Amino acid sequence: MNFKSAKILSILITSGLLLIGCSGGSDNAIPSGATTPVFNSALVADDILDGNFTTSTVVYDATANNDVNITYTLTSGVANNDLFNITSDGNVTFKALPVVSGAHNDYNLTITATDTANNHTDHNVTLRVMNDVIDLGTYGLLIAPVQVDGKWFYFWDRSGDGTSANIDFTTHDVLDGLFNHNSSGVMNTTVVNGDGLFGTTNDYRFATLNGVNVALPTTGTGNASETGVYYLNDNQTYTDLAEIWDSSNTGYQTSGTPAGWQDGGYWSATPSDYGHAYVNTYDGGVYSYNDYFEVYVALQVL
Repeated sequence: MNFKSAKILSILITSGLLLIGCSGGSDNAIPSGATTPVFNSALVADDILDGNFTTSTVVYDATANNDVNITYTLTSGVANNDLFNITSDGNVTFKALPVVSGAHNDYNLTITATDTANNHTDHNVTLRVMNDVIDLGTYGLLIAPVQVDGKWFYFWDRSGDGTSANIDFTTHDVLDGLFNHNSSGVMNTTVVNGDGLFGTTNDYRFATLNGVNVALPTTGTGNASETGVYYLNDNQTYTDLAEIWDSSNTGYQTSGTPAGWQDGGYWSATPSDYGHAYVNTYDGGVYSYNDYFEVYVALQVL
C-alpha cells in the first residue's frame, strides 16, 4: 500500500475524565503542595481527516493549562514515542508516514507537560491510522471512507475492483448469514426476523471478514424496526445510515451520497415488516422491503 494513501481517522480515549479525546496523566516526583499541569487537549481539527496526510501534518495538539507557561516533550521510555516529533508548544507530527496493516494501526504515545516551576504531568494518547482501502479477501474491498457520528463507514466494493461502479449490491438474505452476532460475539439464536430466520437486527449486526471487525449499520433513526416508507428530515439527530445521508445532503429529499459511493439504497441491520429496511442516499428515503431485494451495502469498521 502506498504510504500516502493512509489517513489519520480518529483519536481514541485511553484514560481520564477531562475531555473527550483526552487522557489522564500521572505525576512524577511532584514537589509537595505543587500544582501540576492539567491537560485539556481537544481532538485534532476535522480538516486533517479529509484526505492524505504528510509528515508536516499536526496529528495531535497537546494543550495543558491553556498553554500558559507550559513546555511539551515526548516522555522517554515509551515505545511509540520515537515515531513522532513534538514542538515545545505541543504539536505532534509523524517522523515518517506509517505503514498500515489491515484496517488500522494504533499508536500509543505519552506527552509530558512541564511548567516553569518544573511541575509536570504525563498524558497518554492513542492515535489511530486507518487505510482508505481495506482488503476483505474473498469478500472484496472497503473503499471511500466517511466519518459520521464519530464512526467510520466504507462503501462495500464487493466486486473488489476498487470502485463503486460495478455490480456491488446484494440481498439481505446474504447479509443475514454474515451479520448475525452481537458486539460480544454471541450469535443470534433467539430473535427472529420477518422472514422467520435468526438473522440481523440492531443488536445482532456484527461480523469479522478477513480478520476485519465490521458492523452493518442501522437505519440510524433510533427505531428498533421500520414500517412503510418515509423521508428523513435534514439537520436532525441521527446515527449510522441516516447520519451519512444527513451529513452530505443539501435539504429535504435531496441526495446525501458521499463521494465515491453510489446514489441508491443501502441495506441496514434494522428489521422491517417485510424483512429489513434500507436507506436511499439519493433522497433520504427509508424503505421497508423484502430481504431478497438487491441494494448496496456500507459497513462500519470497528
